[in-house]
Amino acid sequence: MVELPSVGQALKQPVSPPLVLSVKADKRIELDGKLMQRDELLFAVRTQLEKDPQRSVVIAADKSVNYGEVIAIMDLMKQGQVEKVGLLLSPIPN
Repeated sequence: MVELPSVGQALKQPVSPPLVLSVKADKRIELDGKLMQRDELLFAVRTQLEKDPQRSVVIAADKSVNYGEVIAIMDLMKQGQVEKVGLLLSPIPN
């Protein structure tokens, strides 16, 4: 039997997984695997964040996608007052 030390405060609740916004090589955009048109994207993200305001949004863009396209999507999120936006990257293999 292992006796674990006690902690002075309760453990934090697990963080909700982020919303994954994927930009494909052909510029198609998906939100958590569902194909989206650019004009419906912000509404869909905001709807999800209303359910869980602590969630963040990560953008996973194909490496062939123009940098400006990714920045335009980040800007769209910021204009829509989506505060937690980041990029999903793959580490360089050793």
